Amino acid sequence: MTPATTFQGARLSMARHLRGLTQSELAERAGLSVQFISKLESEERSPSPEALSALAFSLGFGPQFLQRPIREAVTEETCHLRSRRSTPRRLKREIRYRAVLLLEIVGLIEQRVRLPAIAFPHISGEGGPEGIEAAAQKLRVAWGVAVDAPLGNLTRLIESKGAVVSSIHGTSRDVSAFSANPARPIIIRSSAIASASRNRFDLAHECGHLVMHRDIVTGDRATEGEADRFAGALMFPRSAVRREYGPRGYVDWDAIFLLKQRWGMSAAALVRRIWDTGCISYGHYRRANIAIRTKGWHLGEPFEPPPEQPELLKRAMAMMESRAPGSVAGMATQLGCPLEDLKIVLPEGAVPVRHDQREAPVLRMDLD
Repeated sequence: MTPATTFQGARLSMARHLRGLTQSELAERAGLSVQFISKLESEERSPSPEALSALAFSLGFGPQFLQRPIREAVTEETCHLRSRRSTPRRLKREIRYRAVLLLEIVGLIEQRVRLPAIAFPHISGEGGPEGIEAAAQKLRVAWGVAVDAPLGNLTRLIESKGAVVSSIHGTSRDVSAFSANPARPIIIRSSAIASASRNRFDLAHECGHLVMHRDIVTGDRATEGEADRFAGALMFPRSAVRREYGPRGYVDWDAIFLLKQRWGMSAAALVRRIWDTGCISYGHYRRANIAIRTKGWHLGEPFEPPPEQPELLKRAMAMMESRAPGSVAGMATQLGCPLEDLKIVLPEGAVPVRHDQREAPVLRMDLD
């Protein structure tokens, strides 16, 4: 066999986790031993053609899926996963493997469509809260947006700067967002989070990781707190907070919900931002959070902004299909996975219902 068609143990592990199977469950399905599955994944053994076919059939992938090296691994050290502490490691691994599949899809798309140039500079957030406030302002400047005005459609802005935004389908609220910064940055949101204002904050939070925490392991209280502070500063700069809310010394809910409609942040995030900028005391901040739970706003707030949908991949794949119907199905065949797997990692509606497999020409696409 050539290197391009040599069995890859990491691919078997990836396929198994994407299907949510244990080694024992896969062994039972494929009619193989658990020990053999373990040795295959560690590449101590290679499967016979018959065993390879049994594994591929049991997992619902083409044999070629298990024979292609993983070009861009997404490990705990190279990604940022916004999740609860109790989130099972199995679910975290599954999401990382979904990110690997998304990156492979994006790589094939880029052979046919020119995506926007990447504009995610590395910006240090060192220096405590002041350093983080400054980092958020530097990103606004780098992106050419006003230093103290609302950002509008944040998803579209992020995609126009070269990041790919998609969704995590079929998972619980335990994971709200995920990002990684390989050749092209990706941000994956959870479809289980219905709040548009919370989704916007999660996007800004992941931007904080992407620009401040490159090559830094995150997930601890310190780095998550830094990304939260960055998100608040990016979405609602300190100068604007002091201008539009000011040091009132109390929590004015009418004013907060007006600010929510203008800045697209949840009331909970606004209360935190107003406290971060010194406009209310910690006592007021604490009582406001008690009120949020008492009123049930932690389950759903009023005056939610319109939901934002990722557009970049949907438009790219629509362009591919318009020029060469069936090119998306052909891409799935090239990857060795069903179209349903593409639907799991791509934004809703990105995968068309066509099955011709002609190649698509290279196209150019920009987002305004």
